[in-house]
Amino acid sequence: MCTEMIFFSLLVINHVYIYGIFLAEYMVTSKYDRIPATMFKSYFKTAWRVISRFKTYSILNISGLGLGIASCMIIFLVVKYELGYDSFHKKANRTYRVTLNAIDFNPSVSFGIGPAMKNYFPELEQVTRVCYKNDGVIRIKDARYREEAFMFADEYFPKIFDYTWLSGDANTAFTDPNSIVLTESMAHKYFGNTNAIEQLINLDNDLNLKVTGIIKDVPENTTLPFKSIEQLWHPEAIGLMLEGFIVMRGVCCNVAGIM
Repeated sequence: MCTEMIFFSLLVINHVYIYGIFLAEYMVTSKYDRIPATMFKSYFKTAWRVISRFKTYSILNISGLGLGIASCMIIFLVVKYELGYDSFHKKANRTYRVTLNAIDFNPSVSFGIGPAMKNYFPELEQVTRVCYKNDGVIRIKDARYREEAFMFADEYFPKIFDYTWLSGDANTAFTDPNSIVLTESMAHKYFGNTNAIEQLINLDNDLNLKVTGIIKDVPENTTLPFKSIEQLWHPEAIGLMLEGFIVMRGVCCNVAGIM
């Protein structure tokens, strides 16, 4: 059985090789010297006869070839996706995320880490702090939306991370404590084709926020996924974060810096 499989494989490879040679010659020769079409038909017939004669081996070989190609493509796409994490940031190669040196290297650290790093590590160009709120209710006039992935960041955030700004100014978008920056899809969801800049949004019936910027949707392969960014130091926002993070054993945030 093994001998027959080897013979069959060599036979198929031989026909494919010969067919490739004739195809190459057919493409480079002039129209007067080209091989007749009957020659190609003959090779196709021969290959079909071999496949028809050894159906089981043909199915195994063709299935194995297809499975191998599909597996290689999947592996390539997965590796490309994983290696592309945060690669859209221009300063990605010198941006570092501070983690808690514990069992799981949790990225949630104390709020005081940011100022301490700026004081004790002068070689750091910028340091930013980011906090998350798991979910909340957005109210725009009479419409309400239940959303997830709310992110709070300070004014240094856009100086480290490079996002494509469709509207607004990255340098001033976070200067107002009542500011909020939306992704393109969220702005379209809330306001349609209307200009979202300067529009008002209420979060959890506590925060009255003004849209100061629109950025392009964030890729999925990022360590900081979000749908909107609120100003970190809004007094009421800090109260919301305290309420949300107390359950997680204290107030915590993500700290990143560039060197």
